[in-house]
Amino acid sequence: MSAFLYNIAAERLMNGEYNMTHTFKGVLLEDSYVPDLESDQDLADVIAHEASGPGYEACDVLLTLTRTDGVLKVEGADAEFTNVTTEGRFLVVYDDDHADDGLLCYFDFGTTATVIEGDIIYRFHQDGMLVHTVNA
Repeated sequence: MSAFLYNIAAERLMNGEYNMTHTFKGVLLEDSYVPDLESDQDLADVIAHEASGPGYEACDVLLTLTRTDGVLKVEGADAEFTNVTTEGRFLVVYDDDHADDGLLCYFDFGTTATVIEGDIIYRFHQDGMLVHTVNA
């Protein structure tokens, strides 16, 4: 599985457009999505590839930001799509409070996950979903 930060996300984090008190959401995208870290900036850029099906809707993704000994870490609670019938290959996290629903990052499962009346749960890595060492 691969994880990527959209290019615009770093800029928006640095200039304060994204705030960890905002509501972040996760959406599943189908395998027709071709990620473009430069061009994809807002939910509107990727929404045409969103998964669909009975019970499917965007899920909340609770994020926390910590800075300890020069290490900046973004951690996330599990992204859970429960009791759904759908399929998706990518999980995209976006800032629902941003004026344009700005994209933060995406995760590529490497293959399409198909669920019939079941759950898709993405567990973020225990060491953080994004980690950056800040130079003093």
